Amino acid sequence: HVALDSWRGIAAAMVALHHFTALGAIQQLKLVHNAHLFVDFFFVLSGFVITYAYIDRLSTLREAGVMLWRRLGRLWPLHVAILVAFVLLEAAVPALSMLLGVKRSAAAAFDPGTSATLWGIPTHLLLIHGLGLHDRLTWNHPSWSISTELWTYVIFALTMVLARGRAVIVAVLFVISSLLILASVSPRYIGVDFDFGILRCIAGFFVGHLVFRLVRAVPVFDIREAGGNETDMLIKNTSLGAALAKKLGSGSVVLMRGHGDTVVGNSIKLTVFHAVYTEANARQQAEALRLSKNIVYLNEAEAAKVAEVNDRQVDRPWELWKSQALSGAQQK
Repeated sequence: HVALDSWRGIAAAMVALHHFTALGAIQQLKLVHNAHLFVDFFFVLSGFVITYAYIDRLSTLREAGVMLWRRLGRLWPLHVAILVAFVLLEAAVPALSMLLGVKRSAAAAFDPGTSATLWGIPTHLLLIHGLGLHDRLTWNHPSWSISTELWTYVIFALTMVLARGRAVIVAVLFVISSLLILASVSPRYIGVDFDFGILRCIAGFFVGHLVFRLVRAVPVFDIREAGGNETDMLIKNTSLGAALAKKLGSGSVVLMRGHGDTVVGNSIKLTVFHAVYTEANARQQAEALRLSKNIVYLNEAEAAKVAEVNDRQVDRPWELWKSQALSGAQQK
């Protein structure tokens, strides 16, 4: 999903421009004045990308913990570094004001009536400052979105592990309930931050999650992404094999552009079963599409249950295929 990177850059530039409060014609544009809403694009994009990266890698609480530790490692160090800079600057401002003869609005450093409160320091360190614990934005104001996104990661990871086949239903409920609560109690509807920002983040993130599920199909491996434009389409080395395995994820089949498909299973029987019925199902789907474009596919929960039943019955077709293979070998 490299194509999303350009939109990420545009959205980041618009949010930065919105926070640049210098007076001027550009700042008065409605697009710039309301550019804080690009934060919602980031939430949706985050839900899409995180789902893409982890949808097949979250089946246990341990895997959820690994995912959350990695996300914390991406967010927390830079956030703390900026917080430390703000705290040091706040501590130095009174002395600098006296030295330069400039009158500041706050009576003293860390005035509780300002955003630079002592109570805000531990909440920022724990990344809980965006969960409605303050009555205003504190310290690094835009970082409320970092706080809400981290805790939305926690909700997402637990949903993927605990809800499993019902994750789509749970995601839809998260989106609907968050938006309904915002519409009911928020004085600024979707334009919230320190107070109801977590609901705003949950709604956007799980919209991105659902969008990914809508566009997701059987994964397609394009060897050009891993081996360049001059391969012979064959998997000949470990790097190409690793790229193919990554694209496969926890599934049982991956399509290969210009080169058929690859199937896997927990046994030779199951692998053969997947290979035969992947082709059979693809042929049936192609025939169905010729009759109508309005095909009602199995949902995720139905597909999981059907796969579980089919995998338990692999011995019946296996015996047939084995006898056919042996009789064909004897005839030769």
